[in-house]
Amino acid sequence: MIERDEDGRQPCRRLTWCASSVIVNDKPDGSGRRVPEYGPRAFCERDADLVRHSLEELPAQYAHLVAELGNPSSRTRPVRVPFGPRIPLRLDIDTLLRAVAESLISWHERIAVVDRLHFPEGRLARMRRDGRAIQRAVDVIAPRFAALIALPPEPMMRAVDLRDLAGMPDDTPGVVHAAFAEIVCDLDGGDAGMEILNLRHLCRAVLGETRSRPDELIGVPCRADGCGLRALARAEPPSDPSDAGHYSECLSCGDKMDDAEYGDWVALCAAYERHRVKVPATLENLPGVA
Repeated sequence: MIERDEDGRQPCRRLTWCASSVIVNDKPDGSGRRVPEYGPRAFCERDADLVRHSLEELPAQYAHLVAELGNPSSRTRPVRVPFGPRIPLRLDIDTLLRAVAESLISWHERIAVVDRLHFPEGRLARMRRDGRAIQRAVDVIAPRFAALIALPPEPMMRAVDLRDLAGMPDDTPGVVHAAFAEIVCDLDGGDAGMEILNLRHLCRAVLGETRSRPDELIGVPCRADGCGLRALARAEPPSDPSDAGHYSECLSCGDKMDDAEYGDWVALCAAYERHRVKVPATLENLPGVA
């Protein structure tokens, strides 16, 4: 259930990852927390543009995944065809291809109901032409994107991992198979946007297009005024070899330091910790005692 404020507005469905979020310093220790933007729709304007852009890129990503399906990888598992050789198959890509097709075609069906359009092809036909079905789904959904993220909750079928069943209510309808389960859950337009973003991220991760996790500089606070959070990480190296770039970047406010500035700042922080004097409270130094 989405919590709304007194004006009936809802938080951006990306929550702390909201592109329009702000930092509110209201914790007792002075640290901040991210608060998403509230509005009448499931996503803020910036995140809605991100979802729309991710949706339009999925058909091309699907084609790239199909091209990589048989390439060798550490995750490749040989699949023996009866009376034939072993064929290397990327099981991670095969699973992702099925997830992309299941998601987009099902949202195509939801939009077809709302706008009184023709339904997608039957399931057996889609199995032979998933690529065309995905492109058709994007062609139908993209011009009606506002209607997509405004869809009300309705029951939809989704495949989930067996380990995820433990966190679901006992009365959740569905079918349990040997390696996965198909459950019926209520999904709305916000869930559609989050599925599109997650699928786009998974496609980029499998294809090696995402950046690796930054190296955290643990224990060093940010030097920027009004921040001070211990959220420093190694900055991404510049593409130009002649550019010295920056050494550190604050993941909260974005403040950057080069090698010299970072070294001076760490030395200053270390000196402060070394020379910090803690005077024990005694009767003589209590306030108001002569």
